[in-house]
Amino acid sequence: TDNVYSTNGLFVNNKNSQKEKTVTAILTLGNERVLKFQKQLLVDNEETGKQIWEGCGGEDSFCSYFRLSNGSLFVLHPNDEIPKIRKELDSENMDCTKSRFRHGGIDAFKARNKLSVALVFRNVTTVLTLHRETGKLPISLLCDSA
Repeated sequence: TDNVYSTNGLFVNNKNSQKEKTVTAILTLGNERVLKFQKQLLVDNEETGKQIWEGCGGEDSFCSYFRLSNGSLFVLHPNDEIPKIRKELDSENMDCTKSRFRHGGIDAFKARNKLSVALVFRNVTTVLTLHRETGKLPISLLCDSA
């Protein structure tokens, strides 16, 4: 997921760099890629007594696929990642289990002569200055955040 929410559906400010309630836009350039989505349910872990996210159909099971081709624009709405009851999407969810959607699982290209680049646009809350040569944070910023 791009945004982190508590199991109660509250945005966790200290675990997010993206501004709350904003979309993520992905522009694909080059060869086609497939973006996969998995519906996850919030279930009780019998061993720990805590709630955990469990993928429908198993951890590697994805329920929706989006083909991203050259020039395609995909927009991820923040509501997809918020844990909430989605009765309209799942007639079997009569026990009112919270769900969210996880995305990823983009397959590597099998052919060697393909290239696909994704430009991702987000509304962020923090701006950091990086070293031009290394692309890393300055030591002073790393020490201040600890």
